[in-house]
Amino acid sequence: MKKCLLLFLILLMTLLPGEAQEEQEKQGESKSALTALALGTVIPGGGDFYAGKPLKGFIYFAIGAFLGYQTYHYWRESDKAYELYERTGGENDYSRYETAYDRTQQYLYFYLINLAVSVLDGVVEASLSDWSVENVHIEQARTEDGRTVLSLKKEF
Repeated sequence: MKKCLLLFLILLMTLLPGEAQEEQEKQGESKSALTALALGTVIPGGGDFYAGKPLKGFIYFAIGAFLGYQTYHYWRESDKAYELYERTGGENDYSRYETAYDRTQQYLYFYLINLAVSVLDGVVEASLSDWSVENVHIEQARTEDGRTVLSLKKEF
């Protein structure tokens, strides 16, 4: 259940709209997708911070920090449990090691998903940073058979 909720939260972040006023202030200001890619790869949410979407960047960063901490915590737990198993040879100690190791893998997996979605979202946000709704026009035309056709055109 926690996994599904976490994936839902990560995917929801990609759908959050930016603030309209913030977009109007930065209209015409182009951002580099390559810079967003580099920043997002190093820090979850870094590409969104760069692209001017601090709320999304913070959410990706917070999720990444939580998952990174949990990965590290369970890695340390598995390391301690394995050392204890080597000393005692107990089945319970090995079971504790396996459980902690599995948790480490799970949290690392979700961390990497968060990082990948964050990087992709940052690159898209940077690529669309100079995109403005004011430059979009809808044109209507009628075909010979009487159907109405709508065209969406963007001025560059």
